[in-house]
Amino acid sequence: SIGFALAWENASVEALLEQADRNMYLVKNQRSKTIS
Repeated sequence: SIGFALAWENASVEALLEQADRNMYLVKNQRSKTIS
């Protein structure tokens, strides 16, 4: 599975990875066929 996150100019790598991880698990928990 892969998560995604949009980057703003001042976003740190850590913040992007955390947001991508959160997004991936949000979609996985929806239990529907959704692309993440």
